[in-house]
Amino acid sequence: MVVQRLWNFVKRHKKKFIFSGVAVGGAYIAYRIWLPRLQERLLERLLKELSGSEEDLAALTRGDGRKARDKRAHFQHQQQVSDRYARKGLKDFLVRHLGCFEIEARQAKVSSAKDKEGKLAALCELQTECLSMLVSSFYSLHLLLLFHRVEFNIVGREMLAADTVKLAAEGQAGVASETMPAHLEEFINSTDYFLEHGPQKVAIAVRRAVEICSNNRSLSPQTKVTSESLTAFVREVCQEADRELLAESKGAVTLLPPEGQPASLGNEAKNLLDETRDYLESPQLLEVFRNVTSANAGRVAELLVSTDAMAASLRDGGCVALARLFGSFVTLSKSMLGQEIPEVGAAEDCIEQFGENAIVAEFCEGLCFPAI
Repeated sequence: MVVQRLWNFVKRHKKKFIFSGVAVGGAYIAYRIWLPRLQERLLERLLKELSGSEEDLAALTRGDGRKARDKRAHFQHQQQVSDRYARKGLKDFLVRHLGCFEIEARQAKVSSAKDKEGKLAALCELQTECLSMLVSSFYSLHLLLLFHRVEFNIVGREMLAADTVKLAAEGQAGVASETMPAHLEEFINSTDYFLEHGPQKVAIAVRRAVEICSNNRSLSPQTKVTSESLTAFVREVCQEADRELLAESKGAVTLLPPEGQPASLGNEAKNLLDETRDYLESPQLLEVFRNVTSANAGRVAELLVSTDAMAASLRDGGCVALARLFGSFVTLSKSMLGQEIPEVGAAEDCIEQFGENAIVAEFCEGLCFPAI
């Protein structure tokens, strides 16, 4: 490949070599005899300068591999930054999320019920509230993670492209720097809308979904549930909530501020926000999100079994009355959104599971490396 390019170079400059031959000899013999020799010697010298020894060629090959490794390292770094940013927002999200549920009021209603019928009705209300709180936390965490992956891979792509242009003249591989340009910071800050408005949006949609799915399954506080039935219920509720929050291109409305806001946004940041809006409205994002929630729904029951004595009966195919898990649902819900609860750590567990999802990785690579 190198030899061919060099030979083509010589052929492109053949007239210059001919002129040199004519200048030296000016004769036909010089053209027929000395010019080919001169071309050969020049070619050998260029090969030596560009290729050098076999060790130099091996180093060049290693350089190509290093460039690919550097891009891969950059991609992995962007995923870590994205997930760290999601963790950072969980504390504020948790506070607002807790304000969307009335667990204590529902418990008080159960305690103050005057008869068996009133107590059962109050328990059903508490059931809806506890299940909604649990699935809403699970749904919100995964939506936050995927949302930030979209925006941070767009940012990573922009940083990589900018550095590639900058370093091309220096003959270096394009690897994004650690310093984020101002318009990219402006873009990231413009996406905090969901941290403020997301808890209520998700809570309302999930509560409706819980009511629908509970009626479909005829769930009551006395219903015996297993790990499998609980996992299936979480999946069903998530898919029902998708109808209100993500399906039919609703993702941007759920996750981003209304179009034209914030009004102070610069043109470069606005263009990136518009691109993000397109991704969030795409069927592909909904497909990825459903894959993630479906794959990770089983972790809800597994975390309950491994961290809560009340749920121990679910182990090895066992069952337990749904009402006995109400308190466990509330505890796990808080842990999923980052509240530090001894021996639970549900948020980190779910984030790790999310990061290992191959569909998520493929989706993010398409964002960061759109040409691939």
